[in-house]
Amino acid sequence: MHSTLIELAQNVLCTVAFAIFLLPPGYLAVRLLNLKNMREKSGEEQLLWSVALSIPLALLPSELLVRIMPPIGVLAFFFVLALAAVVLLLFDSRRLQHTAGISRQTYLAGAAALLLGAYLLLTLIDVQVGNRLFVPTVITDWGVRIPLVETAIRGPIPPLNPLSALTSAPASPLRYYYFWYVLCALPGRLTHADPGGVLTASAVWVGFALFAVFFLALKYFVGVREQLRSRCLMLFLPMLLLGLDILPTIAIYLNRASNPYLDIEWWHADRTPALLTALVYAPHHIGGLVCCFMAYLILVAEPNQTQPPTSWNLPQAAACALIAGACFAACVGDSTFIAFIFVIASLLWSVDLIRSRQFPQLGVLAASGIFAWLFSRPFLHELKSGSSAAHGFAGFAWRSGAYTQETFERHRILIAHPLAAFFARQTFILTLDISELGFLLFIAAFQIRRQLLPALRGRITLTLGQRALWAIFFAASISWLFISSSVTSAGNDLGSHAGLLLRFILVLWSPPYLLELWALRHSFFQLPLRRQLAPALATACLVLGLAGGLFDAVLHRVSIPLFDAGLMKRPAGTLLSDHLGERFLAIRSAWRELDKVLPPDARVQFNTFAALQPALSRYSNRQLVASDGGCGTAFGGDYNLCPPVRARLRHLFDEEKTSIIVDGVTLDALPETTITVADFDRTCHDLSLSAVLVESTDPVWNQPGSWTNTLQPAFTSPTVRAFLCPGANPLAASFTAAR
Repeated sequence: MHSTLIELAQNVLCTVAFAIFLLPPGYLAVRLLNLKNMREKSGEEQLLWSVALSIPLALLPSELLVRIMPPIGVLAFFFVLALAAVVLLLFDSRRLQHTAGISRQTYLAGAAALLLGAYLLLTLIDVQVGNRLFVPTVITDWGVRIPLVETAIRGPIPPLNPLSALTSAPASPLRYYYFWYVLCALPGRLTHADPGGVLTASAVWVGFALFAVFFLALKYFVGVREQLRSRCLMLFLPMLLLGLDILPTIAIYLNRASNPYLDIEWWHADRTPALLTALVYAPHHIGGLVCCFMAYLILVAEPNQTQPPTSWNLPQAAACALIAGACFAACVGDSTFIAFIFVIASLLWSVDLIRSRQFPQLGVLAASGIFAWLFSRPFLHELKSGSSAAHGFAGFAWRSGAYTQETFERHRILIAHPLAAFFARQTFILTLDISELGFLLFIAAFQIRRQLLPALRGRITLTLGQRALWAIFFAASISWLFISSSVTSAGNDLGSHAGLLLRFILVLWSPPYLLELWALRHSFFQLPLRRQLAPALATACLVLGLAGGLFDAVLHRVSIPLFDAGLMKRPAGTLLSDHLGERFLAIRSAWRELDKVLPPDARVQFNTFAALQPALSRYSNRQLVASDGGCGTAFGGDYNLCPPVRARLRHLFDEEKTSIIVDGVTLDALPETTITVADFDRTCHDLSLSAVLVESTDPVWNQPGSWTNTLQPAFTSPTVRAFLCPGANPLAASFTAAR
């Protein structure tokens, strides 16, 4: 069978296998604890709660249980939950048979969810055409995420950093929010599928959960009373929206001196990803968003309730606090930045509860925070241990300030007067923020005018859900505008995730404004000219945002094949090589051959400065000594050990002919020397390597007399060679590197 069809079948199998882990926990919780009087709700709403609540209730137990029992025991635990859920569902089937039939809107929503799942399966798969392998653009991020799934499958917990092992001792514990990868390890062990297929299946399920949270939030937060299902369907349009990214993208494509990006949002280094983009590149962050919103949905009593109960039933309050705390704790280990923003939101909501003297509600919120701290203590202790590559969790910084300064310097924009320079920078930052939000900015203005200002003036009373949503909105806005993270020295991750939350809330608020725009279609030209401006601009931004979203959704799949075929210019900043399809296939084939013969604890290495570094790390299923210029220590390990290892690897692959800048340090050019077999042997011994992979874009490849042209490779192709190190212990005796 064709390799692409085999991979697609494995991904579908993993998607089905995830149902064992991402349906029963939530269903059992809402039914047995009767959260939200769930036994009286419709079957559709029970399904929505089950899908969304199963994300945190599978994340947290999978991480805690795997610490105290073998993986087979954790699998048995979830199988018992699945069996209990099936039994309970059979008891419920009689009651559900007597409920009203499924509406047309429900069928349409289900079809849209399945369409999203099919899109993810087809977008995230590697497509082999002859001797070429076409990969999606997510390879730039999944070159890190797939090794994390692989190391979680291998164990132990906390997982070891698969991207860095700078001494002969075992690799350092992973310094990263790894709960998602521990959860992915369960169906991975069950199906023995490729880690990439497991991660793809997880993206499908978190997409389903995102839909479920949208629908539930419309009811419990926004307070939609009528035509709830129709309003839910309206959310699919703004979910696809980007900002005004299509405009700079067109300019880049038209400029002969510029190279386009693999993703149209990459033109802005401090960008906020769209929901679909985040779902494709980083499903665990969407999973963290789902976890925290489910915690708030549990804490909000009922839809359209303006006052909480004066007292809580103690068992009910304890159950709500416990489950909400578990949701918060799951988010801490799944997407720490999202959890941090919800800490700010909870503080703002607490102030509102104190102001309105709603102390029972405040007590339940505080109790959920205590439970969250208790559940997440092991992970927080590991996170606190840190890595010497980190520079602190967060600090106050005006959004896009560093990017603005860099842009002004790159284009040599010099403004002598300090005040004029200040206003020029702020105008540029404001332009960036407007371009990121686009149509969503009109939704924010509409909601402030329609709901927030009247509530502040005492004209309307907000429900508990609406007030909680405003607390999240302000927390996300503060983090988006004024707080920056610097954990991995890789941009403002905290600001990006805050923007993700901001987009989610604005999409929730979009149906009334969309309906208002639609209602103006017949009377627009009868309006005074000054009243035509805002709707016209909003419609233009809506069209541009939708065009950008659809273009980017297609680009995820087709950009690399188009670059490879010469129909588009080379991508900017990454994968700077020709014949990408052939090179990707050769890299995957080389690693697969090595996987057949190397033991699971073998250490392997490639050129950390290689043009195809994301692909080289994506297909490696063994421990790497160093994965990038920082030796992978951003994810765990001692960065102080990196410079000598980096220098040795740089010498081995002959990257010394030109000076390069890594982590702000300039590595000077050195006289070119022949890299001999003795250098290869010494590097293998000092770094405890079992195999080394070299690619034809590495300078040492064409160096006469070098080790790549002297040793007999264990695997060879026109673009890739793999060499076993002296003393390596291959599993197959026939697989040896002859000298």
